[in-house]
Amino acid sequence: MENKSDNLGSSAPSAGRQVERADPRARRRAVALVALGAAGGLLVFWVVQSRLPALKAWVAEDPVQVQPRLRLIASGLAAAIAVPTLFFAAYFWRLGGRVIRSNQFPPPGMRVIRDTVVWHGEGARRRGRILQGMALILSFIAGGFLTIIWRLVAALFKSRSGRS
Repeated sequence: MENKSDNLGSSAPSAGRQVERADPRARRRAVALVALGAAGGLLVFWVVQSRLPALKAWVAEDPVQVQPRLRLIASGLAAAIAVPTLFFAAYFWRLGGRVIRSNQFPPPGMRVIRDTVVWHGEGARRRGRILQGMALILSFIAGGFLTIIWRLVAALFKSRSGRS
């Protein structure tokens, strides 16, 4: 029985639908990437937590350098969040373009981690446009995040310089 919850287009696959078989190597790679990302995140968290007192001391060490150092830290944190988000946005944009150009989802040559029904025609193009829409949303989120951080830091330093 066909899963109706995945019907994003009127050109749903017929009973003799084409299925792209899962690539076990791609699946192992995806699991390894997720595990590596989680381990890397835990390592970064642990290093930051263990070095926080030294970081606070470094920021407060020279009163003249407090603002530039806080700006550097805020810029680094903003980049650490925005850059990967923009990479995902670029990937989704390109993948959506490949889907639209090939008129097939997943596009030809793409390895999948589970058996996936291949969509052709309008259903595939719709999925390509959805991927590109997600890319735009991720780009706006990254840009909005950077703008908010920049304005918060500017407001913080503006209010601090007004007190002096």
